[in-house]
Amino acid sequence: VPGKQLEFYKWALNNLSFEWLFQVDDDTYVAPDRIFNVLDPEYDMIGTLMHEEIMHGGVGYFIHRRLLKRMCEEESELWLSGNGDWQFTKLARKLNARIKNVQMGYMVYSNNPWPNASNSVITTHYVTPDVMRTMHKRYMDSIGFYERKSERIAVVGLFVGSYFGLIEGWYRN
Repeated sequence: VPGKQLEFYKWALNNLSFEWLFQVDDDTYVAPDRIFNVLDPEYDMIGTLMHEEIMHGGVGYFIHRRLLKRMCEEESELWLSGNGDWQFTKLARKLNARIKNVQMGYMVYSNNPWPNASNSVITTHYVTPDVMRTMHKRYMDSIGFYERKSERIAVVGLFVGSYFGLIEGWYRN
């Protein structure tokens, strides 16, 4: 997986204009308008640290472009197999990255809340496509989010089968 992530990161750096890259699993529901709430330019990597040590890619984490570039330049420090979240967090620490630990979300089986208007949850991991569609409708209904489009956001995804591409259509008010 780290080999795929590295190629994806290089592709994103060479093909997209962005300040933050959001690394998240494809079976994670993301409340699109909330991803901006945790961004802080004073940090290089922001997300949920498992055991206060490793970024949790399932619920998602952000990597600032400046750190992503440095990590890609240090690719010889990475193994091309194994746990990518562990390896990239370890490399970020070696590069003295400023890392911020925030609660991004929860695992769906943990009995914690899904994103809705009454909480600040951003993501829920291990969600089937059917549950994801239901969760999205309920979330959007709960916050009164109906096609308000003022700022378009490009979100890049790493998909099953080693493909990656550009997903468009998230909007920020």
